[in-house]
Amino acid sequence: MSKVVFTAEQLQVIEAPPGNLLVSAAAGSGKTAVMTERLLERLIRGEVSVDHVLILTFTNAASESMEKRIRKRLTEAMEEARQDGRTEVADRLREQLLLLSRAHISTIHAFCLWLIQNFPHEVVDAAAEPLLEADFSTLDPEAAEQLRQEALAAVMDRAYTDAEEQPGEQADVFLSLVDNYSSARSDQQLRKLVLNLHNYLRSLPDYAQVVSKKLTELEETCRNFSASPHMRYLVQGLRLRLDRALAVVPELCRRLEDPLLQFAGKTAQTTHEDFAALFQSLFQTCQAMDGVLERWEAEPQKVAVWDEIYSLARGMEWKKPRVMKTDSDAKQTFVELLVKSFSDLLYYVDASGANPLGKQCIYPAQRVWTAPAEEIEEAHLGTLPLIKRLFGLVLELDEEYARRKGQRKRIDFADYEHFALAVLRRPDGGDFCRSQFREVYTDEYQDTSSIQESILQAVCPDKLFMVGDVKQSIYRFRNARPETFLQKSADFKDAKGGRYFGLNRNFRSEAGILQAINEVFQRVMARDFSGIAYADGHAMEVGRAGSRTRGRVELWINLEAESANLAENVTETEAAARDCLPP
Repeated sequence: MSKVVFTAEQLQVIEAPPGNLLVSAAAGSGKTAVMTERLLERLIRGEVSVDHVLILTFTNAASESMEKRIRKRLTEAMEEARQDGRTEVADRLREQLLLLSRAHISTIHAFCLWLIQNFPHEVVDAAAEPLLEADFSTLDPEAAEQLRQEALAAVMDRAYTDAEEQPGEQADVFLSLVDNYSSARSDQQLRKLVLNLHNYLRSLPDYAQVVSKKLTELEETCRNFSASPHMRYLVQGLRLRLDRALAVVPELCRRLEDPLLQFAGKTAQTTHEDFAALFQSLFQTCQAMDGVLERWEAEPQKVAVWDEIYSLARGMEWKKPRVMKTDSDAKQTFVELLVKSFSDLLYYVDASGANPLGKQCIYPAQRVWTAPAEEIEEAHLGTLPLIKRLFGLVLELDEEYARRKGQRKRIDFADYEHFALAVLRRPDGGDFCRSQFREVYTDEYQDTSSIQESILQAVCPDKLFMVGDVKQSIYRFRNARPETFLQKSADFKDAKGGRYFGLNRNFRSEAGILQAINEVFQRVMARDFSGIAYADGHAMEVGRAGSRTRGRVELWINLEAESANLAENVTETEAAARDCLPP
């Protein structure tokens, strides 16, 4: 049997000293083999025992595969040590093989269930009140959703009854909320919103406190929009769009001087000179906006950036010259470049006549600069009571849903995570896990949710081995937070809190395919759009020896198969959680 030869990059990961390690592993880069080999080397050296390692995968199938890989490599290494006369190492590996059946290799839901089953007395709230019955059972997803719908119905019925029997300010706020988020026939839109918000909040640790904190921040924002992080975020969006426009201004100015460029005929209502003056004014306004942003970026406290930009934007006007097939290349090229580069900016600042440009936007089409800061604050203050009532309904749903589960001695899969975190924050469960699990290995880290990240940190805050590929994050709809991966990548690259490793060599595909993929994704996967700069360390490299570099690459799209694969992945994840159900 041929022995695997690891690359220098893979060996760096395998041999890295223990600590917080983040491995960005592209498709086909051998991440599972590297993770297995790293664990094996540490077992061979006696630096850790397999029953003191927590290994988390995304599915049950991946857990079974990981255990088989570890067992296979342990057996191979044990036989090799025996043949080489390294008796002590062989005996140590034999012991590890015996301990492997006790190792914790599972999905995070299975681990959470194990935790609450072993420490049910630690599942308590902040007031030390028990949250779990000893003989609990788990709701399947369909039954859980049905119970949640019933809980919401009860909450809404109470709200309608209270509004009818106790008229006043609170009743008016609720009825206004219903009017704003419902159709004339039904309040299903509001109910769906409450359910979606509840679902998202359940992916966060301590979500009741999060709601309280965010509402306080929102109230501050309503009273001082210009100093809020929301305004800063919107200004950053303006900077992206403005830079895109400014980058082509010199070229457009040069083309305006082309004598072959004629925007309109002699009988047109808007003359060539009118269009030229309009575009020159547009370019000058962009440069003025750039000056405002530069002053604000240097001294944000001294520049009323929102209102200055709003004032400039009110002087911006858009008119598109009519373009015909018989027009000169000079005109067609100018108009095409102008529309392509300025649509996002003009639509974003709500310039006069820019409404048709929404369909031409590359960034999300948003009309943002529609009012001065004072009017925005006034409007926000008017909606604040509605938002508070909305989240009040969400938290009432949470309480009613928990009460109904408690009556039935049932929990759902989200409870696994919240109850496990409660255990980890208590003395018995927390101390046990931190002493039992000296290291944690977790796969598909890019699809970790906020509460799962809190669980990992509570178990082993300083020896986490995290493997994933943020480019393959597809579970945002299940509240995955690839932003956590991106933030740790940035921090670890700067040696803040851990070490970063990149595995970009693909050993699975031909060079021609990788080249085609890289060319496409370097264009579509930019930091402004996805948070990932594909060209900045994410492009895949050729790993296969003798890989063909030439040849036609064809892309076959089968939407039905793709949908089926996604559905299969979701079903497998839910099935993995069901397998955790107690008998």
